[in-house]
Amino acid sequence: MCFDILEKGKVITYRADNLSELMDIRNGKYLNEDKSVKPEFKELVDSLQRRLDEDSRSTAIPDEPDYNRIDTLLCEILRERTLE
Repeated sequence: MCFDILEKGKVITYRADNLSELMDIRNGKYLNEDKSVKPEFKELVDSLQRRLDEDSRSTAIPDEPDYNRIDTLLCEILRERTLE
């Protein structure tokens, strides 16, 4: 999901594109009989970490939130609620 946020600026909770991979992880595909992690899982994690590092360097998302904009939105929401 962090890749969607960093690359597309969207939160996508329905994981249809990588559902099978997520289910493989959940179902233990990358675990050995003794529950240790298989090397291919470590490779997968390393590749995802590299992608995350690159995305975090090149994202359009600012390092800090726009606190003034957040405060303005919060005030508007609270004002609307008191008028109801």
